[in-house]
This record gives sequence, C-alpha cells and structure tokens, in this order.
Amino acid sequence: MYIRLILIALLATVVSCRDFYSSTEKLLEKKDLAAVKKSATREYRKDSTSLEALYFMYWADLPEHPKATAADTNKYLESFEQQYVKASTSPKGAPGASDSLRMRRFSRIFVSIALKYFYRNSFDAAIKWFQLAEGSFSGDAQFHALLASCYIMTRQNSDAIAHLRTVVDHLDPKDARSCYNLGCLYSLQSDTADAIGYLSMAIKLDPGYKAKMSSDADFDNIRSTSQFAALQNAKSGSDSATASGSGLE
Repeated sequence: MYIRLILIALLATVVSCRDFYSSTEKLLEKKDLAAVKKSATREYRKDSTSLEALYFMYWADLPEHPKATAADTNKYLESFEQQYVKASTSPKGAPGASDSLRMRRFSRIFVSIALKYFYRNSFDAAIKWFQLAEGSFSGDAQFHALLASCYIMTRQNSDAIAHLRTVVDHLDPKDARSCYNLGCLYSLQSDTADAIGYLSMAIKLDPGYKAKMSSDADFDNIRSTSQFAALQNAKSGSDSATASGSGLE
C-alpha cells in the first residue's frame, strides 16, 4: 500500500510537470510574457532546480520584454546551465538524446548558452552546448555555420568541413562565406580540386573574394598550381572589387 501511494504521488508529479510545460508553452507562443513569467515563477518557487521553470524564466525575461534587464536574463541562463550540469552528474541524469521531447524543449536555450561562450571566444564550451541542440537545428544553415566556426577556431577542420558542406551542398548554396571557408579548409589539406571548386563558387557569389584570395595564407598550399593561377587571372566585370582581411572568416 505504501509503495502504491508513492507511485501515485510520482505519477501526479509527472502529470503536473507536463501540464505546467504545455500550458506555459502556449502562453509563450502567444507572446504573453507576463503570464509566462507568472507561471514559471510559481513553478520555480516549488522547485528552484526545475529545468523547465528556469527555461521559461529565461525566455520571459529576454530583452524584448519591456521590464527585462540583461542581469535578469543572464541570471536565469546561468542558473539553467548550472542546474543542467548538476543534473548531468546525478544518478538520474539530465535529459539525453533518448529523451527527445525534453531535448527539443531546451534546444533554444542550449543555443543561447553556446552563443554566450562563442562571443567569449570559449569555443570548446560553445561546441558542447551547440552539440546538445544539433538535433533540433539540423536544417538551420546559420546554426551549422556557427558550429563550423567553432571547429575552425579549435583546429578541428574535418568537423568544420562537414558542417560547411551541409550548409553549401544542402541548405544554402548561395552562402559565399561558407564556400570561401571550404576553399580555405580544403587548401590547408592540399586538396586542390575541392579548394578551387569551392573558391570558384565563393567568387561567383561575391567577386570581392577574388582580391582576398591573393594574399590569403590559407591558399599557400595550392598557390603555385595552374588551377589557382587560372582562377586568379580570370577576367570578370567585378575584378575591381576588394575585400579586407585574410584567412578563414
């Protein structure tokens, strides 16, 4: 009888959590942020470690909200991150890939945490949080380009290539920057054919990259090839275009 009562109590808790999430998510979809904050605050007071409560507290206090402050937003973001990491080391564990519903729920806040580290130049940490959201953003070209940038900055070029190929080959073939970065990465691997192929695509989309390639050290491995010379010497109506800087973008 005692065990049965415990099971009933646990079931009631699960149902209550689901009801809280679904009802509050509807409020968020309606952009009724005041109501979202009220609902999340009530849940947060019951359990300050609730990832769902922290999730909604964060979104309710984004800068778009008239009463939001940067400090409030960061506070809930930091709290979510801390509780997620803490849950990951507990016997029950934080939601993993098999818990697809909760991973989808939290994917946007995972990206927010990843961007926090990205803009702090903490690329290894950014990669970890981006990877948690990857399943929900598999069709998002900007997501793949950002993750590729992290891999580039940590010299994980094969992973960077994989994500940039997803962008250019499947999601956004007109992304000139991703094409150029693929040209750079393939050149660093001394893969002349692919380097020239993607560099040609970049120049076609944005002629300014033709000036950039001339002084970009990333192309030193293929600079002496006839293919590179032909591309560099090819005439076009936009040869006067210029680009500043050098290297992977």
